[in-house]
Amino acid sequence: MLMVLVNPDWYEVSLLAIGYILTFLGSTFLVRKTVSALGKKDIEKKIVDTGFVIGICENFIIVTLILANEITGLAVVFAAKTIVRYKDISNEPEYYLVGTMVNFTFSLLMGIIIKYLLGY
Repeated sequence: MLMVLVNPDWYEVSLLAIGYILTFLGSTFLVRKTVSALGKKDIEKKIVDTGFVIGICENFIIVTLILANEITGLAVVFAAKTIVRYKDISNEPEYYLVGTMVNFTFSLLMGIIIKYLLGY
């Protein structure tokens, strides 16, 4: 991945940009659809907004760690998210778990696909 930054090939740069954007949009769509399927209508807008921002950051970090071959860093992302959202987890554990699993899985898959397409 470092070579992309040192000697940019526009195919690689475009693929990275499109990959990150698709990850952000796709995971947001999937998480919202999955959580709404739980029938949780009473979740505070603040929690949903916070989850959106944290989810986007999580997407970025996961894809970047996959591309950099730093797989062990994924555990840090998961642990940090759990610590930051501890209060929300205790109030709505199924919302948190479903959202996290869908977002994490989708980001992992997108990172692997991007890495494969880049030939790493």
